Amino acid sequence: MSNPYIINKFNLVLITIFIGIFFFTFYKLTESPPTWTDEGLIVQTAHNLSEQGVYGFQIAPGEIISPSFISTSYTVTYPIATSFNLFGVSLMNARIVMGIYILLFVFAVFSVLKGKAKEELVWGLLLVGTFPPLYGHGKNVLGEVPGLFWLLLSALFIKRLCEGRSSFFNLAFLGLTFGLTLVTKPIFILVLPGMLYFLWAVYWRQGTINVKNLGVLFVSILIPIILWFSVQFDNTDGLGAIINYYGNPHSVNIFESVITNLKDFVSGPRTLFAGGVFIFWTITLLHSRYMGRKIDLFEAYLYSISFFVFILYFRNPPYYRYFFIPEILSLIFLSSNIFKYSNSTIWLKNAFRIGLGVLVVFQIYQLGFNSWVADSYSSRRFESIDSVIREIPSDTIVFFYQAPETVISLKHFNYYQYFSGTVATQFGEKNIGLIKERTDLLVVTKKDLFLKEGDMFNGYTILKEFDRYVVVSK
Repeated sequence: MSNPYIINKFNLVLITIFIGIFFFTFYKLTESPPTWTDEGLIVQTAHNLSEQGVYGFQIAPGEIISPSFISTSYTVTYPIATSFNLFGVSLMNARIVMGIYILLFVFAVFSVLKGKAKEELVWGLLLVGTFPPLYGHGKNVLGEVPGLFWLLLSALFIKRLCEGRSSFFNLAFLGLTFGLTLVTKPIFILVLPGMLYFLWAVYWRQGTINVKNLGVLFVSILIPIILWFSVQFDNTDGLGAIINYYGNPHSVNIFESVITNLKDFVSGPRTLFAGGVFIFWTITLLHSRYMGRKIDLFEAYLYSISFFVFILYFRNPPYYRYFFIPEILSLIFLSSNIFKYSNSTIWLKNAFRIGLGVLVVFQIYQLGFNSWVADSYSSRRFESIDSVIREIPSDTIVFFYQAPETVISLKHFNYYQYFSGTVATQFGEKNIGLIKERTDLLVVTKKDLFLKEGDMFNGYTILKEFDRYVVVSK
């Protein structure tokens, strides 16, 4: 018979963890982390859908182009557009959706780990819930955390199917959640090998292939993908251009990128930590395989995408966000993999507990005081942006030059836009000449660009300076 005191204590710990996660999710929501370019690109598609009824990107008054160059898809932008319709257009209402995605992701972590020992479940939630990048990448309007939520949800249905609950419901929802994972962000296409391994292990190897079941799975996967193609691309997006963009969006020299990233990887504490937890996960799975121990299929499924994303990191520009997926998935399974080696030895188990406790305390310290998230608790970037941009009257023509994150605060659509990022694309380039030709433009740009590109802004003077931005006119 279970001890009620232990059960209550366990539940109290879970409640405390979830309260802490809720607090850090919504604390300083619009300022931490600071808004930036990628967020501005994604939010604009939701804004245009909500206010103009067009899923696309405005480059001039009445001219909206395909959002195909924006990798984050409708699983993020449609909920944000709905939030805008219900509560109004603002960064706050966009990030509330992202906060909900963080909570859903954590609940998915809880559901995936639920079958493990209670202590392993608690450590898993603590490691994830105190991990600063969860809030740095999750509160910003990006695709990583939403994609991870759908990924873990698909892993949960794999878990249910492996437990023998092979029903139409589980197969259909595995397909839907897997399809939603694929379309949320192109990087999640790397989960395909994991799905193929699942099909091989459950159906092919066991000789239980059922055409009807596979048909249900295949059709349910196709539904989100067909919807993605219908909303994300239009007839001006050629298949070759799409493949080229998503295959190498930064147009980097892959060999040089790999060499550079390998050198950087072994010299930084953040990269060494990410590599360490992932390598440990790899070793435990290989060791379990060697010893003939059972490996949960849903864990192998999640490991497969982690492996390919981690490898892919080395051929991209070295942005830490690019190995966030394998890093946080490694943390989910860190405690359960560590405790495999205690062999019921109390002193060793206690040593593992101390090590995990030190890591959690260190992450709490980073989350509160010493991380990109914590550094921006005192930021006023969006407050500054909003206070200036929202006051621009509707009869004023605005030109946003390399500042897409500021557009959300404009209360009308009387604007032009130009942006060229690190990706292999740019938009609004035909508008650049207007900056020199016209005298009635109010230009919003970053101060360093205004100073550096003096020829572009010849004759312009600064009207207002706010955070790192300026409003200039002739």
